Amino acid sequence: MIEISDKTLPNYNIIEIIDKPIYGKRRLMNFLKAILMLSSFLLSVQAFSQTATINGCVKGIDGIVIPGVIVFIDSITNCNACNKSCTSDNNGLFKLIVQPGKHRLTTSMLGYKSLSKTITVKQNEVLFTTIVLNENTKQLQDVEVIAKTNVEEQKEKPGNISAINTKEFYNSTQGLNEVLKKTSGIKIRQSGGYGSGSEFFLNGVSGKQIKFFIDGIPADNLGTTQGINIIPVEQTERIDIYKGAVPIDLGSDALGGAINIITRNERKDYLDVSTSYGSFSTTKNSLNFKKYFGKYFYTSFAGSYNYTLNNYKVDAEHTDEQGQITIKPTERFHNTFIYQNAKAEVGFVNTKWCNKFSIQGSYATTYDEIQHNVIMRQAYGKVNYSEKLIGTTIKYQKFNLLKNLHVTAFANYNKVKSLFVDTTLSIYLWDGSIAPYKRNKGGEISSIGSLMTTKAEVLNSKVALSYTPFDFLKISLANTSQYFYRKGNDPFSLNFYGFDYYQFPQKMLKNIGGLAAETKLFKGKLLNTTSFKYYFSSFSGHKLEDLIATPVSKKLHFSGYNTAFTYFIIKPLFLKASYEQAVRLPDETELFGDLMLTKPNLSLLPEISDNVNGSIVLHTRYIDAEATYFYRNVGNIIYLQTSQFGTQYQNLLKSETQGIEGAIKLKPFECLSIDGNITYQNLRNKSEAFNSGVKSDRYYNARLPNIPYFFCNGGTNFHLDSILKKKFAMQVYYNVSYVNEYYLYWAVDGDKSLKNFVPYQFVNSTGISLNHHQTGLSVSFEVSNLMNEKVYDNFKVQLPGRA
Repeated sequence: MIEISDKTLPNYNIIEIIDKPIYGKRRLMNFLKAILMLSSFLLSVQAFSQTATINGCVKGIDGIVIPGVIVFIDSITNCNACNKSCTSDNNGLFKLIVQPGKHRLTTSMLGYKSLSKTITVKQNEVLFTTIVLNENTKQLQDVEVIAKTNVEEQKEKPGNISAINTKEFYNSTQGLNEVLKKTSGIKIRQSGGYGSGSEFFLNGVSGKQIKFFIDGIPADNLGTTQGINIIPVEQTERIDIYKGAVPIDLGSDALGGAINIITRNERKDYLDVSTSYGSFSTTKNSLNFKKYFGKYFYTSFAGSYNYTLNNYKVDAEHTDEQGQITIKPTERFHNTFIYQNAKAEVGFVNTKWCNKFSIQGSYATTYDEIQHNVIMRQAYGKVNYSEKLIGTTIKYQKFNLLKNLHVTAFANYNKVKSLFVDTTLSIYLWDGSIAPYKRNKGGEISSIGSLMTTKAEVLNSKVALSYTPFDFLKISLANTSQYFYRKGNDPFSLNFYGFDYYQFPQKMLKNIGGLAAETKLFKGKLLNTTSFKYYFSSFSGHKLEDLIATPVSKKLHFSGYNTAFTYFIIKPLFLKASYEQAVRLPDETELFGDLMLTKPNLSLLPEISDNVNGSIVLHTRYIDAEATYFYRNVGNIIYLQTSQFGTQYQNLLKSETQGIEGAIKLKPFECLSIDGNITYQNLRNKSEAFNSGVKSDRYYNARLPNIPYFFCNGGTNFHLDSILKKKFAMQVYYNVSYVNEYYLYWAVDGDKSLKNFVPYQFVNSTGISLNHHQTGLSVSFEVSNLMNEKVYDNFKVQLPGRA
């Protein structure tokens, strides 16, 4: 076929040649060339009009797309417009131009079984087909070729590790909190709707005892903008959950658990745009893209804007003119939450000097209106809190820097600014109206009011080295450091006390070093990781006594260790066990107080826990099952002790936790999966009278109050890859969760029939999504809390109903 192009006729087009008089041999030749090209073009158009198009997508049995698959047919003859073969792109997509009729389509890919299927197409038809390939594991002498996903690799590592592939949630409006809630051993309690504060419980540990990371970078002291409850799921790739032993490369002083959010890191170009709108004027908008320029350089961007009024109804107390209290459904009127974030990154991959080098700039803000006090007894109408983060991250990774020596390093610097506003003298009622009387001073929360601004600087850095002298041994060395500086100001404090409490800076330096050895014995049947950690922290600040500020400082040194095993009984069945002596260092607020209501306590000791985990895991094509036993013995628990003169963190309690959890996922058919999990945890107080602040051992061995101890989750997912003339994929899912009732206070006190308790909760949700293969457009519709049940995470603090 001859193409018409500027290279063929540099100075003329067809119309110009035909319109001009033909003088001379050269003009005649140009005219004949134009006629020949025009004829070829018309023949090409005719050839294309007598063709059909086969578009398709190649996936594995796990639903993950497979790039690089050769797709070919042998039945094409005398068709210049057709192509006999092609290769699937990074999205698993391919395209063939064929003659109308019946064709036999065949695939070829190393590590997968070849597949052939017969397809019939009509003239001008555009057909879409999905090809699902099975892995082809062949043994050549002593070599096995097996492909494992990142999630599967994490599950097989020594220690109790769960991994969640978040890609399957891209076409839903579920956040990371909703995804994590379905994991065994995890209970998340929120103080309201979207954007509200979250408290995590993980196998008997909670709060500050659990550490959070984003791509291995500690999220400590980074504020609300980096909260796991608001990070868009579309910006993540997977979630790694460590229950018990935490590896040294995270550089954490977690007491018994850690959660690491892995952001998207595809080695391909993509563009994702999503928007959703739901109940309570909730909208979530996200834009993510990545573009490679050549083989080595790329740029990416991730941004979102989320907004909600959170004006769902709750049962609130109303007082009439006679002082009588009635409870009736009331819409929350001061509960808006806004979240914005943007991350831009440039980097290099697979060059001679790095496997990856990147520089990222981050910007994020939150705005949160506070509707009520902790127990939802007093409505607020003006209190709000806002925060802004600006950060920069540099990462470097190089394999075989020297032979078998790998290095990973990062540096992360952030500025965090916050503003807390509590200035109104007005008194708001639950219907949003203002009472006819006012306060003489202070605000809605504080007796003196507040217009507090804080500015913090946080620097995180890590260097990790791994050396593999032998196939069965890897030695790792890691060191993680964090520097924190915070200073603030509050004119209300200055006016009330004559000086500003918040002008005194707080500084903290934390350094955690680790050495680990990983071994593979008995031809890889037994895996072991043994680690040693050294913890150092240095604090400086001021303590206030009788309105006199005195500079103080403190240093802490501690060590810890862990060991974890995986033993493969047979290929799909393996055992896992781990032990860890974990340490959590007190933070700056626990040591120095909040310079207002919480007093300093420089005598605090780190929390120390003995953690034991044991699991049995079955992983096959049709079933994933895991059963786990866990034990925690925690000492020196840092507890906020309250009195009429203020609060103070103290080392008061000891506790012991034993529990079991189980999870199963069944896949009886390619289009159907069913999963469920269950957790029972028995948390007992082991504090005796001398260290528990009470006069007797009344509460010894009593169940710790206000903590769920039995809960379970389940769900089913049904999907079809080809519906509506094979142009769409459909997914339908249904999820349920149950939490058993539990007492708000000690069960051994008072008459049980009169005691306050959080009632049992049974909540279900459902959703459906459609995805168009060719455009990539997906549409989903979801309903959470389908039966509109009353849901509580803290007593009398209601969560949204049906949405």
